[in-house]
Amino acid sequence: MVFIEAAACGKPAVAGQAGGTGAAVLDQLTGLRIPGDSLEHITDALVSVLTNQDIAQSLGHQGYTRAMKEFAWSQIAEKTARLSNR
Repeated sequence: MVFIEAAACGKPAVAGQAGGTGAAVLDQLTGLRIPGDSLEHITDALVSVLTNQDIAQSLGHQGYTRAMKEFAWSQIAEKTARLSNR
């Protein structure tokens, strides 16, 4: 949920590759997914989004667009209504 909240605020995400983060963070599109047990990968990802404004803005913008398109409450309500009409 925190990754979708970040996206809704236009912020890029750095997420580990384990678990369900792939559903929330699209690697190189809405954020960066990295091996969470690698200090080098974690450091590189953080440095990338914190020091490269173009990358951070692009990831944040794509995340915001996706959050509004797929996860806005109006979209959730519409998807739920379609399920109940089956």
